[in-house]
Formats: sequence, C-alpha cells, structure tokens
Amino acid sequence: MTAPDSPVPADAAAPTGRIVLLTTSHRVAPGLLSWPAWQALRGADRVLSGDPDHPQLPYLRDAGVEVEPGAPGARELVDYCVGRAAARPS
Repeated sequence: MTAPDSPVPADAAAPTGRIVLLTTSHRVAPGLLSWPAWQALRGADRVLSGDPDHPQLPYLRDAGVEVEPGAPGARELVDYCVGRAAARPS
C-alpha cells in the first residue's frame, strides 16, 4: 500500500524490498536477543552495525551472521533494497 499522495498506485506490481531496524542496548547482556531478533538477523541479506565495538558483535559472528561496518543513510538503504528486489526472479 502506498501513501494517498504517492505517485505510484497501490496496486503497482513493482518489486519491493524490506528494511528491518533492530535496535539493541549495551545494557542487554551480550548474546541475549529475542528469538524473532535472531531470526531476522540470520535471514537478512545484509546486516550493518554503526558501532564496530558493539558487545553483541562477537555473538553474531559466532552464530554465523556476517556484520558489515557502516551506518548508511535512509536513501542508500532504500536504493539497496529496491535494487535487490528488482534483481530477484519473479
């Protein structure tokens, strides 16, 4: 569904991507994420972290989650998702 003032009709068959923002706190014990959080991380095409020293990172790596450093802007994230969705076969 699109916003009422969007130039793209809601029923357009354009491919879409998905951005999930998972916020954590340094107060959460390292490795103690909820099951849905672990599922989101393990199923993600790309995982980014703006904090290269975040205490969760060693546990993510141990679980096989590849984490890229960086804090891209919203436009870069949207462009990445649109490009990924367009590249997937229908």
